[in-house]
Amino acid sequence: MDAIKIARIYLNGLSAQVWQPNQKALERREVFSAYQGVVKETTRLQQQIKSMLNEHCVRLGSGFRLSHPTALTRPAKRKQWTEVQRMLLTQLHTGLVAARLRRRQLRRHMASEILASKELLRLARLCGLSLVTIYGLSAAIGDITRFSHSKKLVAYLGLNPSVCQSGNYEGATALKRHGRGPLRALLIQSAKKLLQVHNPLQKWGLSVAARRGRNKAAVAVARKLCVAIWHVLSGHSIGALEPLTRLQTKLGKLATELGVPAIKALGYQSKTALIE
Repeated sequence: MDAIKIARIYLNGLSAQVWQPNQKALERREVFSAYQGVVKETTRLQQQIKSMLNEHCVRLGSGFRLSHPTALTRPAKRKQWTEVQRMLLTQLHTGLVAARLRRRQLRRHMASEILASKELLRLARLCGLSLVTIYGLSAAIGDITRFSHSKKLVAYLGLNPSVCQSGNYEGATALKRHGRGPLRALLIQSAKKLLQVHNPLQKWGLSVAARRGRNKAAVAVARKLCVAIWHVLSGHSIGALEPLTRLQTKLGKLATELGVPAIKALGYQSKTALIE
């Protein structure tokens, strides 16, 4: 559907150039799409297993890890399962373990690309951006020079309000379903977290929340974060940076996702050396 719209705009002469992602951007988009699919599959399998256990009055305690290879040991002792029921549970659990393994492999690949790229490491300095958000942004944006202004990147991600015009009236209304929905959701989730912890955007966001409510404040903070992303990728200096301690924590999580063998393959002797 998007390709048809782009073709019509191009043939009508309204757009003289259509940007084509390079090979690296295409690979990142495929990895990000695969990760989204694995997350949905993991959630679906977890809910199916919990639903089946709940139907047979088997309750699991809080913090129980269904994705662990030996997770079915405890439920098997609480009820006499038939062979068919055991087969169904085993199939669901095997699929869940495999999905979690694929998810871990994709996160490791994302972490390795971020740590190997100075451009993506600059994004890690921004407050509120996690591993998946940074990688998804790099996959969707591609070449930042195709956005001549930060407002164009905001519109591309769907964080700009729609405009209502009637007669002499013109005003902004709520967000519409356009732009990159998954990335917009990730940025709004990051913005909601930024409203709860100390950071350069918290004070401004809370002042907006006092006037307009927390949901609108989260969208406003996400828009500010999107503008900061454009400036960082364009090589400009900004102020919405993580404190040093929180940045070290974020880099530590990236190093943990990468693993010790991969850290040594990059030329660092330990996780601490990589963070430094």
